[in-house]
Amino acid sequence: MAQLFLSYANEDFDRARNLAHALLTLGWDVWWDRNIPAGRVFEEVIEEAIDASHCVVVLWSASSVNSRWVKTEASEGANRQILVPVQLDDSRIPLAFRQIQTADFSEWDGDDDSALIKELAESIQHVIDRAGHGPNSNVVSFQSRLVDIQIVERDDDIPNDVGGVVIEQDTGLVLNTDDEIRYPRDSIETLTKNMLRRGEPAQGTVLELGTSPPQLLAIVHNLDNEPSWTEEIVKETITNLFKIAKRREFHSIAMPLLGTVHGDLAEERAQDLLEEAVSETRVPKLRKIWILKR
Repeated sequence: MAQLFLSYANEDFDRARNLAHALLTLGWDVWWDRNIPAGRVFEEVIEEAIDASHCVVVLWSASSVNSRWVKTEASEGANRQILVPVQLDDSRIPLAFRQIQTADFSEWDGDDDSALIKELAESIQHVIDRAGHGPNSNVVSFQSRLVDIQIVERDDDIPNDVGGVVIEQDTGLVLNTDDEIRYPRDSIETLTKNMLRRGEPAQGTVLELGTSPPQLLAIVHNLDNEPSWTEEIVKETITNLFKIAKRREFHSIAMPLLGTVHGDLAEERAQDLLEEAVSETRVPKLRKIWILKR
C-alpha cells in the first residue's frame, strides 16, 4: 500500500496532481483518490488507504477548509501524529489544526525541484522516521494514477499541442544508414509499404519520426511470429515510449492501447500494462495520456 496519503478538495485537483508528481519523483509512493477501483465503496477504499499510509499530507485551501472529507482525513493523520499540512492560499486553517507547523505553498509554481519541495520532503521523512516506518522504500503503488488517462474515439478529440503521437507498427520499416527515418512527407502507410529498409527494428523499439507533433513508431509486432506480439513486448514498448517522453519532456502523448490495434490483446489487460508502466517508469513532466480507441 501507499506510504503517503494525499488529502485535498476536488477544486484543487491540478495543484494536487502537481504535488503528487513532485513527491513521486523523490521516490515516495503516493495514494490519492483518482483511481478508485470499479465496484468498490468510496469510503471503504479511502479508509483502507489512509490506514495503510505512513504519512498524511493535507492541502489546505479555501475549498478544503470547508470539506468534511478533508477535515476527517486530516483528523486521522493528526490523531496518529503523521500529519503534514500544506497551505495553498491564505485561507484560515480549521482551529483543530492551527498548532501544527504548516508549509506555505501559496507561491509554489509546480516546479518539482523547488526549495519548497525539498523542505516538504524533509518534513515528510521526519514524520515517517518518527513513526518508526523507516526510510523511503522507492516503491510505487499501481493505485496511484499520477497521469490523467482519457479514452477518446476520434482524432479530433486530441488537442493539437499534444507532445507526441504514437502509432503501433510491425517490424517492416524503412531505415537509412544512420538508423533515422527521414520521410516527413510520406504517410506511415506509404513508409511501410515501400519496404525500403536495410535493417529490421527489434520488437519493443520506439522510433521517432521528425514531424510536428512528433510521431513515435511503437514496434509491437513481428509478422513472422505467431502470435506477432507478447505481453512482455507490449510492456517493453510502453516503457521505451515513456523513456522518450521523459527525455523530450512531453507533457502529453496520444496513443492506442498497444497490442489491441493489430493484435488481440484484451483492452482491459492492455490498460493494466499501461498503468504498470506509468507506475514503474517515472516521467516527471507527463500529465496526460490520450488513448485513441480503434
